[in-house]
Amino acid sequence: MTTKAAYPTLTCGRLFLVTGITSGREVFLGKALSEPEEGRITLEGRSIGRSASGELALRPFATRVSFTTFDPDVTLHHVFERDVLAEGLELLRCKEEVLAAPSHPLFHRWIDASIPGLDAGFEIDLAPSDAPDDLYGTFRTSLEGCRRLLYAAPQVGSTRELDRLAELEGDLVIELGKSANGIAVQLHEVLETRPDLGRFLASCPEPRESWPTPLGPWQRLSRRLQQAKQWALRRGDVDLVRTVNALVREGTLGTDGILLEHVSALDALTTEAFDHYGIYPAPSVAEERAILQPQPQPKGPPPVQVEALKIQQPY
Repeated sequence: MTTKAAYPTLTCGRLFLVTGITSGREVFLGKALSEPEEGRITLEGRSIGRSASGELALRPFATRVSFTTFDPDVTLHHVFERDVLAEGLELLRCKEEVLAAPSHPLFHRWIDASIPGLDAGFEIDLAPSDAPDDLYGTFRTSLEGCRRLLYAAPQVGSTRELDRLAELEGDLVIELGKSANGIAVQLHEVLETRPDLGRFLASCPEPRESWPTPLGPWQRLSRRLQQAKQWALRRGDVDLVRTVNALVREGTLGTDGILLEHVSALDALTTEAFDHYGIYPAPSVAEERAILQPQPQPKGPPPVQVEALKIQQPY
């Protein structure tokens, strides 16, 4: 079975398998109706997806669909080997609604690996979340608030606490850089064994937004990992998807762990410094309202005042 073969001189009438449709959830098997024009090719055939039970289901009718030959999310596979071609043509003519392995073993294995599902063997998708941004925002807000209070407090006559804050901030940048660099080294080792993936990532445009925070290296690296995973999903490369998932998981958990550790260290440092100098931050507006708001009086009759009886002790 050959995938991603060069386009033949005469494309019309050739058989193609298109993967990567609807974010990799469907494939399309069909014949070319004409030669590619302006980067588009029209195929007539059947769409194949995965049902709720996990089986590969064929659409009961044929359709005509046009695809762009330069779409990075869609891959056109030219089918020309004799055994695979015969099985593909039989698949277009059959009236079955389920693609079974006994009747079409080659295409079943190929399509089953191209569509993630219960039987595809893919790991759970672990995409980078927004938790690192939220944790870093909390760290920066608390750090600046602590600095302002230390600057404004007249009883603070030393820069010891300010130096410790700067040291903690610098240590966070270093640790985040080490974590991202370790993931980048592992990704480079993967690219050395997959030169085609390296060429694909090199062809992907860089995002226009900048990465001004210490999380920038990991955010840029996570974007590359997601591009590599989509490339592996379109080609049904199960091992590569597992490898990329492991890198994403390691990088996400490592970044979150570093941020949580430094947020806790900043909280402990702030508490120690404020207790030492007697600094008590001003209450918030909500806290002031709660303090100034009169407390509700209990309903009902006032409590009965009972005087204690004084017992005269005999001398």
